Amino acid sequence: MVDLAGSLVGNIDVQGLVLQAEGRIQGHVHAPSVTIDGSIIGTIRAESVVISSTGRIKADILADRLDLQSGAKIIGTLSIKPSA
Repeated sequence: MVDLAGSLVGNIDVQGLVLQAEGRIQGHVHAPSVTIDGSIIGTIRAESVVISSTGRIKADILADRLDLQSGAKIIGTLSIKPSA
């Protein structure tokens, strides 16, 4: 699990990501589990994505599950895998 509170320009492929409120990523994110309190510009591919009320996203999201809290901001496309 990666807990990021800083800035990253580039791609990240990890087993899990928690992006803190002050965290920023510009690039592609790939992880089974992604929790976003900060901001991402790029793409997100994950099994589970949680975007908190402080999350700011300009990205295309491909996920099996999405939890979007009230106040979160998203610009982009969402592709959510339907339940079997």
